[in-house]
Amino acid sequence: VARLQAPPPFSGNLFVVFAPLPNEYVHLEAVLGVIRRLQAAPATAQKVLWLEDWTAGALDCVGASEACIRGYYELLLFGLRGLAPALMEGVRVCWQGELILSGPSDYWISVINAGRNSSLEAVRSGLAPGETLEYASQVFGALMQIGDVMALTAASEVTLCCDERHENGHRMAAKVCEEFGVKPPMVQRVDPPALRLLAPGEGAEVDVNVLLTDKEVEVNKKIKKSFCMPQHTEFCPPIAWVGELLPFSPFTVSRKPDNGGDKTYTDVAGLTEDFASGALHPGDLKPSLSKAVNALLEPLREGLAKQEALKKAQKDLEAHIKAQAKKK
Repeated sequence: VARLQAPPPFSGNLFVVFAPLPNEYVHLEAVLGVIRRLQAAPATAQKVLWLEDWTAGALDCVGASEACIRGYYELLLFGLRGLAPALMEGVRVCWQGELILSGPSDYWISVINAGRNSSLEAVRSGLAPGETLEYASQVFGALMQIGDVMALTAASEVTLCCDERHENGHRMAAKVCEEFGVKPPMVQRVDPPALRLLAPGEGAEVDVNVLLTDKEVEVNKKIKKSFCMPQHTEFCPPIAWVGELLPFSPFTVSRKPDNGGDKTYTDVAGLTEDFASGALHPGDLKPSLSKAVNALLEPLREGLAKQEALKKAQKDLEAHIKAQAKKK
């Protein structure tokens, strides 16, 4: 069976996470989601982070701009290494395009073979939920995903850890591997945290998501406007945020002595209980959350402001956003 032989070869037990496809903004939720999936790897597995830069071009992500695609992934990697340095030390980062160029004949033959053995109905089944088959590039992207997975199956054991976006495509690829007589990978779904600050459909995406590149004033503004009804815990984005921040450090609510004084939480259950009872008010939770999110991002802001590659990445993405706005 033709498949890409990566240098150095994949071997042993692989635990693979496909990074999010690029868009105009690097959501902090996306960074934390990748960290969550990588943390799900068994201690004995070799962790791999796969960056689909060529697939992103085929699917017209960020206008298929090489600079924007590269810039998005550079910012994502910077966020991952800044927030989880020990974890990322043990991760092999694979740029799809670089690996394809290391063995283009084997890779494209594997993609062609996948296309010869896959119906359009199979391709539809591999699309992300809610996505419809409209463009030929979607077929191409789905077949490239199979080619990527085929390359990874050179290892003896492969687990593809994914969110909703990649799950159907991974299961389609696993089925094709089996049809080709290749040991199929296991597919493990680990969803990212749900950190959108308003309910789905409300607000512009840039205004209701905390971005890796947000300044302190932007974080404060977004969290201040977040949905946070007193004693309502079923949907409360600030509580969800606290749950994601606790692995980094305890969470302290700062308030006046008349309102109960400062209180530090080490688990989200205790904070949720206090919020549900009314002992913790949104007026105290939100400012404390803003402070905690800014504390998480502050060490990254110096690099974002000084590293030339990251400055260029931000400028390229900003230029794309402006160009898209002019077309509307």
